[in-house]
Order: sequence, then C-alpha cells, then structure tokens
Amino acid sequence: MKQVILMRNDLNMSVGKMCAQAAHASRQPYSPTVVVSVDETQLTDCLKKAEAAGLATYAVTDAGHTEVPEGTVTCGSIFGKDDKVNKITGALPLL
Repeated sequence: MKQVILMRNDLNMSVGKMCAQAAHASRQPYSPTVVVSVDETQLTDCLKKAEAAGLATYAVTDAGHTEVPEGTVTCGSIFGKDDKVNKITGALPLL
C-alpha cells in the first residue's frame, strides 16, 4: 500500500506551510508516503481519476488564516495499492 500527497506548486506557499498542509493530507500514517508537485488542474484530475479507480482520496481545504485564501484546496492525498496509485501519479515530479 502507498500514499501519494499531491502538493500544489502554483500557490507560492512557504516550506512550512506546505509541510503543515501535507500533514493534514496524510491520512494513512503507517504507509510509505511520497509528496509530488502538481498545479490545481493536475490535483483535480488526479483526485478524480483516483476516485474513479476506487482509491481512497482526501482534499485539504485551507481555513485561510495564514498564506492562502479561505477555501483554497492546497493539496490532496491518494491511498491504495502501489500499482493503482502509480498509474495515476507515477509520472509526477517529486516535490
């Protein structure tokens, strides 16, 4: 089993903010986790493909207290068997 966190690269978040958002997205603490870099369109497309494939997904919507506006989807996660997750996220660059 594997978890991939899709971190938006188009929001200009600080490293600390990205780390906090990744922690919010991490829903499976005992699985290998990889963080990849995506833009908003890639994030949406990957989550839709993952849901269609029957994989567990989660999107993080920010509260708007620090760097990005309230309601911004900053990142998401996909969890499932390695081969299924890799079909969707395998070509994405590491963060």
